[in-house]
Amino acid sequence: MPAWCLPPETTLALVRVGILLSGATAFFSMREQILGLIGSRGILPIKRFIENEQARYGRTGAIIAFPMVFHASADDATLTRVCSAGAVLCGVGAITSIWIAMPCWMSVMFAYLSYVLYLSIVHGGQMFTNLQYDTLMCESLLMTAVSSAYYTATLDAGTALLPVRVLTFRVLFESGMRKLMGGCSLWTSLTALCSHYESQPLPTILGVAAHRMSPTFLQGVTAFTLLVETVGALLLWFEPTRSYAFVASMIFQVGVGLTGNYGFCKFLLPSLLLSFLSPYSARIWSQAHFSRPVRWLHLTMMAMCFMGIVPILTSMNVSFRYECPRRLRVLWTHLLKFQTLLSLRLRILSVYKLFEDIRPSRRDLVLEASWDEQGDTFRVVPFLYKPNRHEAPQWIIYHLPRLDWALWFAAWGTWESEAWIFLFEQRIQQECGPAWDLLRTAGLPSEPPKRVRWKLVHMQVASERINRWWVSRPIGGFYSPPSYMAMNRLRQGLAQLGHPFAIPPTEPSPTR
Repeated sequence: MPAWCLPPETTLALVRVGILLSGATAFFSMREQILGLIGSRGILPIKRFIENEQARYGRTGAIIAFPMVFHASADDATLTRVCSAGAVLCGVGAITSIWIAMPCWMSVMFAYLSYVLYLSIVHGGQMFTNLQYDTLMCESLLMTAVSSAYYTATLDAGTALLPVRVLTFRVLFESGMRKLMGGCSLWTSLTALCSHYESQPLPTILGVAAHRMSPTFLQGVTAFTLLVETVGALLLWFEPTRSYAFVASMIFQVGVGLTGNYGFCKFLLPSLLLSFLSPYSARIWSQAHFSRPVRWLHLTMMAMCFMGIVPILTSMNVSFRYECPRRLRVLWTHLLKFQTLLSLRLRILSVYKLFEDIRPSRRDLVLEASWDEQGDTFRVVPFLYKPNRHEAPQWIIYHLPRLDWALWFAAWGTWESEAWIFLFEQRIQQECGPAWDLLRTAGLPSEPPKRVRWKLVHMQVASERINRWWVSRPIGGFYSPPSYMAMNRLRQGLAQLGHPFAIPPTEPSPTR
């Protein structure tokens, strides 16, 4: 074993600690904002969502379609307790992995329960938790539980690391292949990072500094990114090149975490990469001296690893056409259906395509509110973390602000596709409750605003000679439904979100 390698037992413990601590930060981050997002006084109340899905599928069908603990209770206290319980489980599981050197079923239980709770948050969070980072966290927690269970039963840490290694390879390789084959011309022309550091959801100060570098250097960084995620991911499996690929991949992940605010993911991906710190020593086939339950566990773990081939081939746009044998086409069709089912229900075996589409420029939504009856005077309501013209970009350690991220996607959408924004407007005009707390309200009146409107602006990183960080200019008019017909389409979009009765059947005010 090379000098820089670690024993498989130590590597497994480090991976387990890193994933569980990342899960604890994800639960803590969600606890700070869950009531404003899906609470009873939030933007998309989860009770209304569950009632709508139960009316559509029935109670049993809704539980199967959206497996989560909130079917039993979905009040505000339960939402907060689930986040707190998940953070405690992940934290205690990480501490147990550090203090207890011997195999222990407690780590298995903590990781599995954390997966169940986070899966509930992902389904209950609706569009606010529909990020690939959330899917990756679910799959990482489940793979941690499976690896810990296998190691506890067999004391074979080398084989127990295999599911985590396959997941790490899938995240890198699938993301790289989607960049090359997804149709984004910025990646194929090696100019993606020339605009990414400016147009990403929440850049940091280092991200702004990186955007100001020369285009030639940024093109080189873009090529390095594609090499790490494609060729580097393959080289991780070969012993002579594993150390070089590991160092390059870790440098890439650290660079991503320093130039952008991606919450818990900046800790999760490096933790997954740690699984390649020990030599490859997995035993693919089950051993005869294992007991029957252990053999079944081994078979299940290997099946999960081999099923990872389906999303890998999907990311490469592989399809079996009529020239292939019929049995192969039928098998591929069934595998795709099974993979889609697991991806939608359990959030595992998804196709990862991180940063597949790069925005060529930055758009932002500016919220303006008026507290007078005539609606003549509007004031800008700043967000907690979105870029501000006169303030330096913030450095967020672990928090992932869901509202700020959702508004970044909404800036490139329309009212019909981003119908939840109207619910947000309604909520902050009704009361200064949990949804209002998601904004930076210092210096604003304590009562709810009378009128609210959105302005779509184009933002650019300011020159170093200007005494500000961003330069903005408006794009078109206000971001709002222009007519009563658009309001009807908006009502249909809200019905698809599970909130069909949120809009009164009245014509919108001409001031909006």
